[in-house]
Amino acid sequence: MSDHVDGPRTLADPAIDISDLYAFTSPENPQRTVVIANVFPFAGESALFSNVVNYSMALRRVHVAALGDAARFEANDSDIRFTFQFEVLEAAPNGGRLRQTGICKLPDGQTLDLVVSDEQGVSASNNLFRAFAGLRSDPFFIGWLPLTPLRSLPNYVEEDNVLSLVIEFDTNRVLKPDKGSLFGAIAETTPRASDSLRSNPPRFDWVGRPEVTNFLLNVADTVDLRDLWNQQTPFAISDELLPVFRRRLTHSLELWDMRDGTADWTPAALAANVNVFPG
Repeated sequence: MSDHVDGPRTLADPAIDISDLYAFTSPENPQRTVVIANVFPFAGESALFSNVVNYSMALRRVHVAALGDAARFEANDSDIRFTFQFEVLEAAPNGGRLRQTGICKLPDGQTLDLVVSDEQGVSASNNLFRAFAGLRSDPFFIGWLPLTPLRSLPNYVEEDNVLSLVIEFDTNRVLKPDKGSLFGAIAETTPRASDSLRSNPPRFDWVGRPEVTNFLLNVADTVDLRDLWNQQTPFAISDELLPVFRRRLTHSLELWDMRDGTADWTPAALAANVNVFPG
């Protein structure tokens, strides 16, 4: 799912901007799962991860709590969390070009040492986890065009890069799908310095659904809610602000529904759709 450049804060500091989140079965081994978070849209060859940011991906087991117009998901309270942290540039041991190092904190308490853009990545001793961090081609496809007539267009970001964070793990041993096979996935960037100061630090950016910020919350001639949304706690949107986000989602979806000049969604269907999005 895409989440590029989704607010004034991330526009000002691309190192905290989560551009994509992916979760899929490994094409090399169907017994393993891959989760990828990309940051720093339009990264150049010299782009670096920030040394004052936690880059995290988290999975939570979820279940369908209701159906029909009351449809919603509920998540349990425990994360399966992977957190990357990086340091300032340092000289390579052999005196080569400067390099950036970091660590990946794993759910089982292990820590993996990383060298950014090391093509081999790093594996845990028990092969339960593998991790990589470094520059990669941006998988996003943008071909701006009017809706009609449809025609083939080039990918305008084909030559652009991102900084990528990759985790691969043994699906059965980590997710234990026999206890429930439906999971929610999020990626977030938070201040690293807050680790010892508070258990719930403010967020820079997070993503759990595709383009909620840019395409659903961002409506012309209204107050920009994207930074406010990006500071929310994934899986636990503030009760105080939830009505604000619901009103904006309702207004936005009404506008999208009317793009063809016809209102196709009933009020009940619209409310049901809004009910599913937050969280």
